[in-house]
Amino acid sequence: MAWGYWQFIASGIIWVVVLIPVQIRQASIVRTFAAEKPIPAEYWRLGKIWYVFGTLATLLPASNIFWHWRMGCVPKAE
Repeated sequence: MAWGYWQFIASGIIWVVVLIPVQIRQASIVRTFAAEKPIPAEYWRLGKIWYVFGTLATLLPASNIFWHWRMGCVPKAE
């Protein structure tokens, strides 16, 4: 059960430390370029960071739910 709490905490830390700052930076980049200009490389680099850490932040709680379901902690549909 303690592992589950740590997985949710780790997911929250990833959101606060990585994902939210990346989103804020991407939003500021979007405001700076015009429609006819190419999208800066930094925007795409930040997008890749978001994809990696966003996936990790999603899989941590998802694995926790799966683990508890397999252990019988979550009622199964009948």
